[in-house]
Amino acid sequence: RRITVGAVQTVMPYLITPFIAQLRDSHPNLLIDAQEDFRGKLLQGVIEGDLDLAVVPLPVRDHRISIEPLLVEPLMLVVGSRHPIASRSEISIKDLAEETFVSLGDSSALASQIRSFFGDQKFQPRIGIRCAQVATLKQFVSSGLGISLLPQLARLPDDRDNLTYLRLTGSQPTRELVVIRHLQ
Repeated sequence: RRITVGAVQTVMPYLITPFIAQLRDSHPNLLIDAQEDFRGKLLQGVIEGDLDLAVVPLPVRDHRISIEPLLVEPLMLVVGSRHPIASRSEISIKDLAEETFVSLGDSSALASQIRSFFGDQKFQPRIGIRCAQVATLKQFVSSGLGISLLPQLARLPDDRDNLTYLRLTGSQPTRELVVIRHLQ
């Protein structure tokens, strides 16, 4: 049996890759192909039958697919470990007004969710750096060149030496991940 799964770039390396490794150990006859891409391409892949399922963040609206909730996770403020904010126990959005943000590009569903959250909070971040990969974003942040918001899933044990993850006080941003499949 073969299955093809997809996930956005902020999910694939942190949730799906370890899961595929476990499945290969426990089900050696199951062939699993994977595709990392943006939400729109994954949705198209599920609709066209190229993917059996995909893990994407909401919102997803298409009458041709089944949407099953997977998890809700907080979006965490991430700063370099030597940043003055790193030692604070509480941080609000207003405290970030003078900070430079590092963001994923406009094609990223995560970047869109963060813009929406900031808009709801009437906050306009100064985005000084845009990048395509979470690893690049983390490098800029750990180098002290900006701060960002990342999903809790993106927090890795190796990050602890260079990055500090903090929860915002007040309205905590979250994202909901869902599994999408073609309606049969």
